[in-house]
Amino acid sequence: MLTRKEKIAKLLDSPNEGERAAAMAALERLDVPRPVTGSPEWCEAMIEHRNMVMECAVRIDTPGLSADEIATIRRWSRFTGYPWEDGAEELRRIYRRLMTEEGEQCLLASPT
Repeated sequence: MLTRKEKIAKLLDSPNEGERAAAMAALERLDVPRPVTGSPEWCEAMIEHRNMVMECAVRIDTPGLSADEIATIRRWSRFTGYPWEDGAEELRRIYRRLMTEEGEQCLLASPT
């Protein structure tokens, strides 16, 4: 039986460029060291991640979000998960976009 890492490594030999790129990205995510459960770094990462999920859930009705982005936010708001799981990078991208748009709207609405 092959491990997950071995299965992904086999895709590096694929003739399809997209599969090779996806396999390389997946292997890089697997190699990221995770903090020890209960350590201060782990606690800080979990608090930051939970806050990000809550902020995205509050802003789920923001105009301009695609159906895929809304589905991602809903999935993460049902089960917060961990910041190093698959899909967390997509949530971070959505969060950065929402925070950037909110900052721009605040600047536009300011009376100065």
